[in-house]
Amino acid sequence: AGQGCTKIMSRARWLEWSDRVLCEDTTVTAIRGGERLAMGHAQIPTAHASLHVRRDMIASWHMKVTKKASNRGAIFIGIESFNKDPGDKMVIGNDWYQESCRDVAFYYSSDGDLCQGDVVVKKTESSYGSGDVIGIQMCDGILTFLKNGDPVGELKGLKEFNQVAVQLRRPGDKVKLIKELVDKAAEKDIEKRKAIEERKKVENQARLQREEELMRKREQERLLKIQKEEEERRQRELEERQRIELEERQRRDAELNKLREAEEERLKKEKQVFFCATRVLCS
Repeated sequence: AGQGCTKIMSRARWLEWSDRVLCEDTTVTAIRGGERLAMGHAQIPTAHASLHVRRDMIASWHMKVTKKASNRGAIFIGIESFNKDPGDKMVIGNDWYQESCRDVAFYYSSDGDLCQGDVVVKKTESSYGSGDVIGIQMCDGILTFLKNGDPVGELKGLKEFNQVAVQLRRPGDKVKLIKELVDKAAEKDIEKRKAIEERKKVENQARLQREEELMRKREQERLLKIQKEEEERRQRELEERQRIELEERQRRDAELNKLREAEEERLKKEKQVFFCATRVLCS
């Protein structure tokens, strides 16, 4: 430790840790919780990864939250940044969530916030917990934080030297360091992530196009259904009018026939009366 690394480590490992954690191989476990001390200070279960990486280098780390022991108390995964190697490093175990750490601690909290010290830079709305893999990728002095391979946000403002660290809060919190990569290996890791992002972007665009096409198709079907229903309604109204008109004609024809028959009957009776009267006169 202490030198800017220029190659991938043979395997990831924790370099140093506070007395509140137990480090076993690549796994760090909180054995005591965080504790508030006098003068507003606190001691937090903390572990540092092995690499000290310069700001102008490319690096990538991946850690798995093996267990988040409680819904109370956030896990912090991030970078401790300092100018001398390791001259002005903060004391291991000091709480990152304080004003004095705004230019020292750059981290992703399990409640979904990206922070610098006690300042929430971005609320990602993407919390994490047991089983999630958290990534940190550093390129051009910018940190990109990942959750299960998907970027959640960026932080800037790093100092010259940078070291990945975790801060736990509850006994039983457990984080496994999976990868520490620098230079070519880290560059490939970042390129792989960007390729996956691009593929997902293309897939998402294709999905949106399919959804839009489906929505257009459904809208067309809806309009055609409305048009068909309107045509059927008009046809029913037309047939109803025709039925009423036919019944009205039939009613009028029946009345005319009845009147005609009555008139014929009247004329017939008048003729009979006339013939009878004529016979009487002639006799």
